[in-house]
Amino acid sequence: MNLPDLASYESFLEEEVLGFGLGRLEKYYESVVYPMKKTFEESKFLKQFNKNLRTYNQEYLMKKEYELMSRIKSLEIDVKPFESMICKCYRKDIINNTKWVEEDFDWNAEYDWTNPLHCFENFNDILRTRISVRYLDGAIFIGEKLKSLADSQGLANKIAPKASEVGYYAIHFDLMYPFEIPTIKFDPKEIQSSIEFQINTEIQDLIINLAHKYYEQARMRLKGTKEIWQWDYECDEFLPNYLGHIIHYVEGMIMEVRERK
Repeated sequence: MNLPDLASYESFLEEEVLGFGLGRLEKYYESVVYPMKKTFEESKFLKQFNKNLRTYNQEYLMKKEYELMSRIKSLEIDVKPFESMICKCYRKDIINNTKWVEEDFDWNAEYDWTNPLHCFENFNDILRTRISVRYLDGAIFIGEKLKSLADSQGLANKIAPKASEVGYYAIHFDLMYPFEIPTIKFDPKEIQSSIEFQINTEIQDLIINLAHKYYEQARMRLKGTKEIWQWDYECDEFLPNYLGHIIHYVEGMIMEVRERK
């Protein structure tokens, strides 16, 4: 399938969607996202969760006779890099767009193109963090604690287990949080932005860090160029992806042995 590359898409955004260059957009993005980060770091929700971590660990220890975490530390909030945000727009509009499966690609086609100016309220991971626990059931345990805390503060949320063909396993907790941000014209604007909490085991965390660059490369491939990595044992993705699956299976076996004890 003949689809445009990222550079062509960026030019289209500048000329047809934004009406100005990505350099200006990047400055605006950073002027908004870092104050959002600071606001959430000072939020009642995050402060309470960090304060509760030792209590959660003790509760899990009493129930399961095992530590929840190897190291208890406050969560660090990460910001989605500008380049990653643009790539997400590209994947949504081009690579993963089912419209181009049904018809030939056309810049002038009737379609609601993604406007990156609205990424703060439309994307679920502009702000995100990761929590690592020792055991599989610990990930579910922490997810439930996050949900309970959010519910107690009247914050909309959702929790879901994730499993992908590339060996990614985690519990995702998405929290809707209110922010006031400036528009590009500096007018105040109230939004609800989704903050992503990825909860996985400590071993899976290592695998994610190993496989991340391969995963990102695979997501950015144009349709028609994606190879079936499961049969290409010499490709970059083969080892780290299958490590993710193998480790998840082994961790399930560890849970079985632990419960039998």
